[in-house]
Amino acid sequence: MVDTDGILILSDMAWFDDYSHQKYHCIHLTVTNANISSVDLFMLAASRLYHNGEFLIKLSSPLGYDNLKSMAINFDFELINTNQIISTQLVFRFCGRETKLGFQMAQSRNYSDHCLSLFADAFESSISDKFWHWKYPKDKAVNSVVALKNNKAVAHYGLCDRNALYNDRVFGFAQASDVMVAPGERGAISSSIFYELVQLGEKPFYAPDSNISVIYGFPHGRHYKLGARLKLYEPVSPIFEVVFDIPDGSKSEGLASTSIEVELVKLNVDSKAGIEHLWKSMTSSANVLLLERSYLYLLQRYAFHPEYKYSIYHFENCYFIIKISGDKIFLMDYLGLIESYAENLVLFISFLSKISLGRKLHLWCLEDISTLFIEPIQIMDTGAVFVCKKYSSDLPDLKQWWITMGDTEFL
Repeated sequence: MVDTDGILILSDMAWFDDYSHQKYHCIHLTVTNANISSVDLFMLAASRLYHNGEFLIKLSSPLGYDNLKSMAINFDFELINTNQIISTQLVFRFCGRETKLGFQMAQSRNYSDHCLSLFADAFESSISDKFWHWKYPKDKAVNSVVALKNNKAVAHYGLCDRNALYNDRVFGFAQASDVMVAPGERGAISSSIFYELVQLGEKPFYAPDSNISVIYGFPHGRHYKLGARLKLYEPVSPIFEVVFDIPDGSKSEGLASTSIEVELVKLNVDSKAGIEHLWKSMTSSANVLLLERSYLYLLQRYAFHPEYKYSIYHFENCYFIIKISGDKIFLMDYLGLIESYAENLVLFISFLSKISLGRKLHLWCLEDISTLFIEPIQIMDTGAVFVCKKYSSDLPDLKQWWITMGDTEFL
């Protein structure tokens, strides 16, 4: 590694080290690792270079020229040795806006230990390594990004990928999660390092071949107001919490009298076919945006969770997934016809009255669903807002969204 007079010469072995103490007029990188991503190359380069700085990539690995050129455009680089396409050395000029001095931005998968430390500083609470990598798996591409200062993570913008369906069309979505800023870096708004991190991190989503069409999230209170002020997203609906009493089934005449057979099931080969059938029927609802609830998704979300335990109940034509916490039962998910949701919920509460007397059932929904329920004891605004940001011009007008507690990654 050579770092002198505004010139940085590196191999990819040292590419992820911290060089944020100064900006550079030229970066020369030798790439030998075929697994290094083009996003990793251009995001870090964009956060290290002066405007009009040059980025020379010497290829000793089979990184595709077309892929590099396409990603370079996303990060405001232009190829300047266009007459040397077949050359193993490519030269790009950075035409974008310089980022703040003293910071560098990168995909967070290379800095998971830094992110765990930032989580503790930002939230004054710890998260286990298993929980972190359940959200951001090591074995798949993750779009989360991190800002580093003095070899320490100071901001993080997490993204958990998830497919969505709307009128039989599949779209790539991602949930914004673990939005964190170190206490010492808070305060500024449009000039903040977090704002710069988001601006740089979302650049690949504008590409025509991006696998992300929409980012959604559940910001609360002042965090929502800050994001709205920065135009990071648009509001879709307040998130409402609906609460139901679970009465004594032996004494309450008002409970549904229909005899139903409810089965506690596990996610395995025996339940797979039934789940896939109900998921397919659920997607038949017209003009409703549904985040994926396939068998494989439910397996990862609930059966493979490293810390929380969930119970899955099946009866007749639907599944309910719950999480018990003290005297509360959280309704995490529902799989079945949306048109039958309220009716099936009455039957499920009737069943719960036999096994969970004294508890209350809590669920989340958006405003248009909150009016459908029969005799809840309380409907309250949680203070959180469901928001989204669209990146694809090919998206239809999303008229209605179906959201439950399980669509978060933190419950």
